[in-house]
Amino acid sequence: MNKLTATTLLVAVAASLAACSGETGGNPRPAEPAASTGATGSSAADQPGGPKIANPLDVSPYLGNPCELTPLPKLAAAGYTEPGEPKTEDDVAKVLAGPSCHWSGAEPGVGMTVQVQTGNRDSGIGGVAGLEKAKQSRQLGFLEQTEDIGGYPAYFAGQSDRRATGNCGLAVGIADDLTFTVTSLGYQGAQDSCENSVRVAGIVIDTLKGGA
Repeated sequence: MNKLTATTLLVAVAASLAACSGETGGNPRPAEPAASTGATGSSAADQPGGPKIANPLDVSPYLGNPCELTPLPKLAAAGYTEPGEPKTEDDVAKVLAGPSCHWSGAEPGVGMTVQVQTGNRDSGIGGVAGLEKAKQSRQLGFLEQTEDIGGYPAYFAGQSDRRATGNCGLAVGIADDLTFTVTSLGYQGAQDSCENSVRVAGIVIDTLKGGA
């Protein structure tokens, strides 16, 4: 993937995030560019390795309906009681970022998106290594590792750190070449938005591990 194409990937997903943050009607949107980032055409020797995933998780059964990654009964504690809406057939989902599901909260402007970053994987820039390379090349403005979730590496990430404004993007590595993101939007601040993203990411991991 050349530099121009990789940058286009980042810009396209950033534009989708802007649409998501202003959406109150429950339409699905791609997640924040936390994990939808590109790398330049540098050699493999320059690529950051990132933590290796000892026990990769298989997300393929959920790509047709990513909403199933977060069963609705488990989302009730996070304040989401209505089914999410999947986004799997548009160009962003099929070519750029990957399939996603969006939920709207009870309050206007509050919402959450879960996205599987298959676009980055298929382009050879996926996984935590892709995040680190994007940060190194300044295509990703913010990347901060946090505690593992269910034994899998997790990072707060985005074009900028928007946690203080109640928008928290979280990327979790589930294979050496694959991450998923949880983006919480419209919350009161960093604590509640990131607590929601971490909680929901835990639900996704539990689902992928076969948890009830």
